[in-house]
Amino acid sequence: MVHIRQPFFSIITATVFSLMGLMYGISAGKGAGIAFGTIELNMSASWALTGVMFLMAYFALVHIKD
Repeated sequence: MVHIRQPFFSIITATVFSLMGLMYGISAGKGAGIAFGTIELNMSASWALTGVMFLMAYFALVHIKD
């Protein structure tokens, strides 16, 4: 059973994930790679990371409850 009682925490978390998804999506759309330290991701990995961020934003707003 997963339930977060503070809705503001879920909204803030979803907002952060959405902003990260927008940032990754815009950089992938421009053709710029995303770099994590010395590792640079290619375009397809950037688009995949964009989708994962929006999926995490969705699941931050969903409450699973019995």
